[in-house]
Amino acid sequence: MDLIPLTLNRQLQEARDTSDDWTGVTDQTERRRRQTRLNVRAHRKRKTHPPCSCSSDEHLPTLLAAATHQISLSADHLIPLVRYNLSRAWLTNTRLVSGMNDTPTLLPPSLQPTPLQKSTRHPAWVDIYPSPVMRDNIILSFRTTDASALCARFSAEILSDEVGILVWGDPWDIGAYEVTESFLRRWAFLFRGEPAIIEGSNRWRELRGEPPLPGYLYSLIG
Repeated sequence: MDLIPLTLNRQLQEARDTSDDWTGVTDQTERRRRQTRLNVRAHRKRKTHPPCSCSSDEHLPTLLAAATHQISLSADHLIPLVRYNLSRAWLTNTRLVSGMNDTPTLLPPSLQPTPLQKSTRHPAWVDIYPSPVMRDNIILSFRTTDASALCARFSAEILSDEVGILVWGDPWDIGAYEVTESFLRRWAFLFRGEPAIIEGSNRWRELRGEPPLPGYLYSLIG
């Protein structure tokens, strides 16, 4: 099978044959399926050959590498890849947070506890979300919503057939997450004051050649 010449098309650089070419495909379901397949390949390549990075804290790279390496899940072909990536991301953050209870300053800045987290009793699962603003919003929501009910509702959303949230990079980076319009509309109160979730989503959409999320979503989380 002949390979597609990709040297001039950055958006198709992970394509292997004509079945990966989404350009010109009018069926939205098939188009998204091909785009997702290319994004997954690019994500795996980045994980296999990660870029070099430096940190002012010499312990942080070792901590992050260990947390990722120690996770053992079923082969990703046995479960939907989107849920696998999301589960793996949150398991990684769980290991990071639980391993740094005594030295939270060694955590990535996005996972370091906020003053509200330190002063307010809350479930441990709140601490794994890679946005200080989002964590504070969750804690504040407990004033009117039962914590267990909120957790159950959010879990049901994640396990539903509709894909609402995806992870394409480091799980402690809010910019690595992508959300859909319907997901953000339903959960806007959790992202209030966190426009980075829209900006990050739009970057991933742009890579697939898709239009940005509707502008009205900014008003929902403003």
